[in-house]
Formats: sequence, C-alpha cells, structure tokens
Amino acid sequence: MGTVDAVAAWARWITAAFCTKAVIAERAILRLINVPLSDGQFDALVSFTYNLGGGVLQHSTLRRKINREEHGEVPEQFMHWV
Repeated sequence: MGTVDAVAAWARWITAAFCTKAVIAERAILRLINVPLSDGQFDALVSFTYNLGGGVLQHSTLRRKINREEHGEVPEQFMHWV
C-alpha cells in the first residue's frame, strides 16, 4: 500500500468514526430530550454530547433545565462544562 492509499484509508476511518460518534450523540438527544428544539439548540446539544457523552447529558442539570423549558437557565448550565 502506498502512502497516498494509507492516507486515504486513514481519512475514511476517521470520517467513519466521527460519523458514528455523531449519530450516537444524536440518538442520545432524541432519547433524553422531551421538548422541541430549534436546529441551533439541537446542534449545540450534539456538540455537547459528542464531546462529553450521553451519560453526562443524561445525568446533567442541563438536561433537566431543557426538559423543563427553563430556557433562561440553559446558558449557565453550558458554562459549567467549559
């Protein structure tokens, strides 16, 4: 296998791993969040869950605030994780 083939194979593997992890994050949100979300809200939660995991979202105050529609308190909850 040449260098170009190895790089292409590595890129395909990285892409597949990224997509799989993103799908897992999306499924966790669909399972754990019980209120409608805008596209931006959903995307922010995908990023959060992709990086921290569905278990963190499941047990977070962030999830509880979102599901209670306490929108004003959500930004503060995100800040606990940065």
